[in-house]
Formats: sequence, C-alpha cells, structure tokens
Amino acid sequence: MGGGPAREGNGDKVVGEKLLGVPVSPEEEARRLFWAIFRRMPTEEFVRWFANTPSLVFPPTTERQRENYHQVIRRVRDLEALEFASRLFGRNQLLSHKLRLTVYLAECCPELRTYFVNRKDLPVWRTWLLLASAKLWTAWKLLKGLILLGFHWGP
Repeated sequence: MGGGPAREGNGDKVVGEKLLGVPVSPEEEARRLFWAIFRRMPTEEFVRWFANTPSLVFPPTTERQRENYHQVIRRVRDLEALEFASRLFGRNQLLSHKLRLTVYLAECCPELRTYFVNRKDLPVWRTWLLLASAKLWTAWKLLKGLILLGFHWGP
C-alpha cells in the first residue's frame, strides 16, 4: 500500500488528492462556514470555539446526511445560498444549524461588531433603498440556492 490518491470505494470519489467522503476537519469547516457568511477569514479564537462545540447541540443525523454535508462543505462555494434553499425545502438541516452556530459565535467577536450593530444615522429614503437592494439580493440567493440544491442534494 503506497502513497498516491485514494481510489473509488464505497461510493467515495477522488478529486485531486482528496477523498470527498472523508469528513472535513472542524477547523476547516469553521473557516469555510465563516467565509460563507462574512467573506473573510475567521480569527483563530473563533476557529477554536467552533471546533470545541459539542456535537450534542446539532440535531441527530444519519450517516448519509453527514456524508452529503461534508461533500457540500468541500464542493460548494456559496453555502449561504444553498442553505437558504435547503432550509425552505426541509433538506439536510445540519448546514442550517452549523451556519446558525457560526453567526452565534461570531457575535462574540469584537472585530465583527459592525455586522451586528448599526451605528449609522441614514435618511429614510436611503434606508428604503437598502431594504429594496437586500430583497433583490435575497431573491438572487434563493434562485442560486435552488440551482445548487438540485445539483448537490438531488430532487
């Protein structure tokens, strides 16, 4: 048994040198989920908090759901869109719970305060404009998420 890429076996696929069926490390998972929401790398403190979260806070899942989750974490760039669509259709909820945990933990990071507290005093017309743009962005994320949902979690 020499080195080299893993071969197909029990439904796992080889992509480059990585086996897609192998779970993502909690540290890598924290980085990818954090990036999906905030578009920046998390602090090491955040990664440590996420990695040390007990698994009891997540809903019970089957082995197949966990495999799907880890494949999605590895493959999908826009996890936010996929989570939005999967939440609406009641698909694998592990992604929703882990993204929610990411936001809860991020609220404790002082450098992310501006994401959660708005200290700007905007005129009413600009507030309505921001609200309208947020609605359009949400519609785009839903459309993109539905497409991703069809590719990654099937009909």
